Amino acid sequence: MKTFAIVAAFLASSISGVAAECWAGPPVWDVPSTPNRARSDIIRACMGYDGHGGAFSGGFVPGEMKYACIQTGPDRKIELRVQNQNVNFGYDLDDIDCVYNLFEEVRNCAQGGHHEGFLCASPAYGNC
Repeated sequence: MKTFAIVAAFLASSISGVAAECWAGPPVWDVPSTPNRARSDIIRACMGYDGHGGAFSGGFVPGEMKYACIQTGPDRKIELRVQNQNVNFGYDLDDIDCVYNLFEEVRNCAQGGHHEGFLCASPAYGNC
């Protein structure tokens, strides 16, 4: 149990402040409404709403990826992904770290982006 706590603490602390790597090419976030809409959707995906857990709430087993898709308009969506890249240990991503880091992709990257591949947010064409 001590090993799990150390690994979980390391993973949670290591994602804060990690620079976003932005993607190039369309589509771009719908400005100006998307950043505020995306923040609300990210909060719901990370923290849950109305007594329901969010898509990224709870623990991640080793290697698990969780996905959320939010329809933002006709043929437009936001895709969010969080992955535990550790194949040996599970962990529970702190809700606040989840919100902060996913929203960094919206705030800093016009076409979306990721934190070292394990936290991704991007605008996309199509339907969920």
